[in-house]
Amino acid sequence: DGSREEIKDRRYTFWNAAGQVVVSRRATGADLARLRARANGINIDSVRHPDSSDATIVKESRITGTQMTITYTNGWSEEIARGIYTLTDQYGRAAIKRPATNSDIKRLRKMAAN
Repeated sequence: DGSREEIKDRRYTFWNAAGQVVVSRRATGADLARLRARANGINIDSVRHPDSSDATIVKESRITGTQMTITYTNGWSEEIARGIYTLTDQYGRAAIKRPATNSDIKRLRKMAAN
């Protein structure tokens, strides 16, 4: 979408598509984990479908108002709360945390219905 994130000299900076600094602060461990996950190609598709023959199964789904949570049998989970999408690994670390998109909302509703 044209936005950019960076950790440099222990500072986390996020630029929007127009090149404006939206967030500038001291980097956290969650920031580092998220950016490493992105650099290593981790996304919800690689989590749900670890290989082409075995799709991960939904263990639990909850939709309450505008909050949605999907937990998979491999321990990973996706959540949308207060407009923020979070992909969490099996150890409770946020691999991805960003504003939720319409496709995130549609995908989680579809997964909850299955």
